[in-house]
Amino acid sequence: MNKKILAAAALAIVSGSAMADGAQLYGILDASVANVSNSDGVNKTFTGMVDGLWLPSVWGIKGSEDLGEGMSAHYNLESNISSISGANTSSLFLRASNVGIKGDFGDITAGERLDPIWIQSVGEQAMGVRHVGSAGIITGVTVNYQNPNNNGTTPSAVGNQNTTFAVFGSNWLYYTAPQVIDNVTLNAGYQFGNVAGSNTAASGQYLGGTYNKNGLTVNVGAETQNNGSTPATTNNKVNRYLLGAMYNFGDFTVEAQEMRVSSSGVARGLLSTGYVDAQIGQAGIAYNVSPKLQVGLQYVYLNDNYLNSRPSQTTLGAKYSLSKRTALYGVVQNANSASANGNGGVTNLALPIGYANSTAGNNISANASLVAFGMYHTF
Repeated sequence: MNKKILAAAALAIVSGSAMADGAQLYGILDASVANVSNSDGVNKTFTGMVDGLWLPSVWGIKGSEDLGEGMSAHYNLESNISSISGANTSSLFLRASNVGIKGDFGDITAGERLDPIWIQSVGEQAMGVRHVGSAGIITGVTVNYQNPNNNGTTPSAVGNQNTTFAVFGSNWLYYTAPQVIDNVTLNAGYQFGNVAGSNTAASGQYLGGTYNKNGLTVNVGAETQNNGSTPATTNNKVNRYLLGAMYNFGDFTVEAQEMRVSSSGVARGLLSTGYVDAQIGQAGIAYNVSPKLQVGLQYVYLNDNYLNSRPSQTTLGAKYSLSKRTALYGVVQNANSASANGNGGVTNLALPIGYANSTAGNNISANASLVAFGMYHTF
């Protein structure tokens, strides 16, 4: 069935019934005009409209019900949408489709959700959560491995937005503990593999924490995903460890983070089965020129220790807030492939989705630059 028809049907159902129970329709629309050099690594230039460069264009439905005695039930459905074409750019509600319960015991949520360690990474940005120039988006090397979210049937690249790994995840049971230590939030998650005959194949585990006090935020997270889709290959894992901090003082915000991505249970040299050894990091600073105008600079790097490749990306951005929900922005960005092995096409940055056009995809195999001006509105 046409995805637009499905979306319209979902909205009709919500407006006809659930809205009466306090459901909220929300979303973000982000559109820009961009010029990209070397958009496909063969010296072509792309000039045109781009969707979701600063923020992802999404729409969703969320709500909750008071159950009494300090407990509540909640749900969330969220889907990607293109602000420049109106198309649903992924499976309906791929970003979120979950239900949960909250009380003195904490918060338990089950279903489809954004990957927890990815959320920690993109949430630590000096200029706020955004797509462009974020190590949370650029968490990849183009080393093939078996993606646990599709039961290991399709090789895919770590962090590439064209895959579900590191962005979306199904079958998550996610827990936020009650705050027993001041200013500290602890989270844990388990991703069921849903593989008959094995409780570990294609499964995942996550543990993370956040400290937030007096303008200082510190994030620590660890996630392991068992890539094997059969009981015989469950020792094939991808491990990610995150450490980051962000600090606000006066009109300045500074941030830095590093994520370690490695594989275990995989022999070195067998790229098709998932060997990876890399660090992805970022450092940034933002300054509030005025209550409405903010400017920032961010540097993101990828060190691929196996393929000896060191691509990086530098972003200069500015955002002017017209209101609490609407802003104009400008971005100047340079991506350096810096592939020491000489061909530039073995290890690439997984660029923000704005670099993609109808034919190029969103990896680069040579240096590229972007200049863009856009607007986003939230509702």
